[in-house]
Amino acid sequence: RVETGPQACGAMRVSPRARVFASLLALLAVAPAFADDCSGHGVYDESGGKCVCDTPTPSPGASGFTGDSCEIQTVGVATPTVSAPARLTGELRRGQWRCYFFPVPLPENGGWRFLSVALQHAALDAGDPDVHGLFFDPTSRAAYPKTETSAYDFHEVSSASHQVVDVQVARGELGGGEIKNTSSVFICVQAYGAVATEYTLTAAFSTCPSSFANEEDVRNVSNHHAAVKLLECSVTTPADTQPAGRCDAATGTCECAAYDDHTFVPPSDGDGDYANSGMYSSTQLGFGACAARIDFVDLGVGADSQSRGKVFHNQTLSPGRWRFYKFDVDPANDHQVVISMNKEISAGSWEKIYASLYVRHETVPTNHWGHYDLPQDFVTGADASVLVTLTEGDEIYQPGTWYAGVFASGGTDASFTVSFDVFDCPMNCSDRGTCVVAANGTRVCHCDLDRNGNPYLKNDCSEEFSNWLPGGDEDENGAASFRVNGTLASAEYDYFALPVMDLRESKRQIELVLSASFSKENLMYDWEEKPALLLKKGLIGDDNGRNQFPSITDYAFKVTLDEFDVEYKIELCAAQFATGVWNAAVYNPERVEPMRYTVSFRKHGVCPSVNELECSGHGACRANDASDPNFATCDCHAGWTASDCAFPSCPDGSFIKLPPGTDGGDHATCFRGCQGGKRRATGCDEILCVSPARAAEGSGETGEKKCVVDECESDLFHVDQDKDLSCVFRCAADSGDLLSPKRLSETCDPATVRSNANAISGDNDDGGATGWWTLAFVVALLVAVGGGAVAVARGAAGDQSVGDRLARFVTYVRNGFTIDTWDRRNNAYEDVDAFERADFD
Repeated sequence: RVETGPQACGAMRVSPRARVFASLLALLAVAPAFADDCSGHGVYDESGGKCVCDTPTPSPGASGFTGDSCEIQTVGVATPTVSAPARLTGELRRGQWRCYFFPVPLPENGGWRFLSVALQHAALDAGDPDVHGLFFDPTSRAAYPKTETSAYDFHEVSSASHQVVDVQVARGELGGGEIKNTSSVFICVQAYGAVATEYTLTAAFSTCPSSFANEEDVRNVSNHHAAVKLLECSVTTPADTQPAGRCDAATGTCECAAYDDHTFVPPSDGDGDYANSGMYSSTQLGFGACAARIDFVDLGVGADSQSRGKVFHNQTLSPGRWRFYKFDVDPANDHQVVISMNKEISAGSWEKIYASLYVRHETVPTNHWGHYDLPQDFVTGADASVLVTLTEGDEIYQPGTWYAGVFASGGTDASFTVSFDVFDCPMNCSDRGTCVVAANGTRVCHCDLDRNGNPYLKNDCSEEFSNWLPGGDEDENGAASFRVNGTLASAEYDYFALPVMDLRESKRQIELVLSASFSKENLMYDWEEKPALLLKKGLIGDDNGRNQFPSITDYAFKVTLDEFDVEYKIELCAAQFATGVWNAAVYNPERVEPMRYTVSFRKHGVCPSVNELECSGHGACRANDASDPNFATCDCHAGWTASDCAFPSCPDGSFIKLPPGTDGGDHATCFRGCQGGKRRATGCDEILCVSPARAAEGSGETGEKKCVVDECESDLFHVDQDKDLSCVFRCAADSGDLLSPKRLSETCDPATVRSNANAISGDNDDGGATGWWTLAFVVALLVAVGGGAVAVARGAAGDQSVGDRLARFVTYVRNGFTIDTWDRRNNAYEDVDAFERADFD
């Protein structure tokens, strides 16, 4: 939109829509320039509006260009034949094309009936080369290659998943004469996608159908793969003594050969499942080129099933090829026929072998759904081993002729071994049991016991319980666990025998936790079936309940494992475990990618409590050691009792009586009281003593009480006549041990030592003592006389006469020195109280 007006000359504003329109006009303006260029490999024809490319159909050894813009290189190649096939190698950038121009064999040279093309690329991760074919004739069908793939007559575009792909074109099936009678063919290779690629193209015209095989003596060192070679009617060398067939040039068909132990002739009733020409799709079986071999399997007849069967070692198939095995099933002798395929991979090989096993009744199988009877589940060519069974009684079991077929579904040679076995019991009881045949023909395996005393599982004894290992670390609740770390690849289940709970445990509060987690290399989509942890109770019988294992359709408890590395739990109580035994399983729904798992089982004791604390806060729960007879019970602290440790072990103020002599001494009856719900462990709170014992109490508030027998009853007053002194021997207990008996001391109490004249100290002889006593007496007498005189003199002035006062003084002095008074002091006091009040001064 252009605005007009006064500002139009000064500025012009263009809308976004106008800008887009202008850009388109610019592109249209330069388009002829690009077309005129023709990639530098041609001339633009304005009258025809297209490029005329340089040499689009080059002669052998020359090159040119084709395509709408002459962007595709063409290379001329001489007519390839079975004896001189074209083998062409090259590299392509991403999206690049290259075409090879082949003249077809002329009628005078025998013409052609089949064109075989094989395309091999360096590695599965080295690009995705596709092959396309276009028949050309300059007069009747001047069709040139383009980058538009729908313009071609045949294709093979599956090389992204195959190392080698091939396509065989039958001239008789090309349709009208316009194509059949063309003189040349373009075979083009395209580097599909955004990755460069390397390739090897092999092509040849032939009279009869041909097949490709890896050429053992010609190796492409750069990609580690053998080059392919072309075999008409699958004849390897003219000197082959048992060739697969021969070419009938007149009819253009292969006459396949038959021998005593094998044949290359297809079954007469198999025409509806394959085309003799082996065209295009992966259903080609190879019979048209005598490339499919059928080996005859003699299963044998005899009572000893160990000697019946056949093994085919060192079987090798080229990519996209089949091999078949024919055998007969007789219900009178063949209870079970087992067909197994095991791939042979050399040590250190980096390649992965892809091969699939199919089985079909009465005719050969194909790999199309509905055209095989077994396997009945998903078929993958990546499994290292495959096993299928025909068992009498199964719906699929039919008498008559059966065919097993192995298909090399990958791009490399497949090496394998195929085995056929006949058993009287399922899988010959896996060599873990005894086959028992009843009178009515029923066949049952009696499975042996494993080293843990559990029976091997399933009707063929093929499964077993995994071994529990100590879990090592305790769980978040401190409970010791048992653990299994395993991997499920092609197996559907792993089984676990949970430890049995005894009667003692069933009466206690025990939590039983079964948990599992898993992981894989690749994430799972939400729509995919998830793994599961399963649990089932088995009723105890002849098999101790261990043969009653869970499955995805038969279980008591199930938890789905939705996420990687997340622990999922099934929790049960002791009462649920009390009757019967319990078996667990891990279910693996996808058996293509290995699944790593961890399963653990824990018993955790739960002790009663009246509050949120363990054992009411007065004990410890024995929660972890299930072998402990006291597992899941409280270990109460001292002074507490009952199952939950909620009650004191004694009521306050109560006493218990101990037998005499138990504590408190030989003469004691001991009583222990209760304080704060506890009793003392030793000693007595109260005692009852038997005479002559007395009760004694130690120091402190909780002093011990004891009955003791004293050795004395009271203190002893002692007089030493020789030394003229007196003292007291104390009768008392040891001051450091209040519970010791009273004993009479062997020494005087220093505070009670007294002398008849003075207190003595040291060693005084008798003479010195007498002199001192005499001196003291004289001094006392003089004092008394002087005092008496003074008193008499004073008395004269008073009311009393001097004579009365003097008489009273004399009497006082005399009484102080009378014999009666001294004798009273000299006698021992009869009671302690009187003695303690004595005035020794």
